[in-house]
Amino acid sequence: LNSPEHFIFDATGAMYNSMLIVTYAGKDLHFDMDKSIGWVPLGMPFKVTRAQGKHLIELDGRPAAEVYEKFLQIDRKEHDNAEEAFEFPLMARQNGEDRLRSVVHIEEDGSFWLHGFVTEGMDINLTYGDPSNIVEKVNERLEALRRFKPQAVLLYSCVVRKTFWEDFVDMEMAPFAQMCCTSGFHTWGEILRNERTGELGENEVGTFNVNTFSKWNYTL
Repeated sequence: LNSPEHFIFDATGAMYNSMLIVTYAGKDLHFDMDKSIGWVPLGMPFKVTRAQGKHLIELDGRPAAEVYEKFLQIDRKEHDNAEEAFEFPLMARQNGEDRLRSVVHIEEDGSFWLHGFVTEGMDINLTYGDPSNIVEKVNERLEALRRFKPQAVLLYSCVVRKTFWEDFVDMEMAPFAQMCCTSGFHTWGEILRNERTGELGENEVGTFNVNTFSKWNYTL
């Protein structure tokens, strides 16, 4: 459904403004989680000089939209400007990890509304999807999984990857199904946990999250 509304439903009916949480537990449950991005930085990084949460106002002291106008000829005054910027997210460095930020809307004053927050002083890059690099990163993850020897794999891929691949969307997902039992879906607005610090953070657009289990005897 191409509806802006999102909801959760069960046997009792539909729920709005709700959250569904699934937990797994078990004595023999071994869990492995990682992500694959594959989007490549374009040019030199910009410094966030003015921002308020998810509202990116200036880069290097200039209206943020100028990076799209200069490098991609995306006019801030066009009504579909955010759709044109869809596959060219911004990559921010947060606590040693690359986090992608997609553009929701470009204002006429040159500011952005993003799907994830940014902070002043942060370095940020324009990025593009490189098919060979995306496949390479996914293959690296596949090799790590073979060593882990999972019994089940959960895949969560951003809808932007689906848009990017179009008719070839299964190319990066099918190899996982050949390894073991696999399930998952395309999503929007992924939240990742930093394994080193335990911090939760938003990561959109190019993310391909791979969660694996080496034992499937779990309680839900």
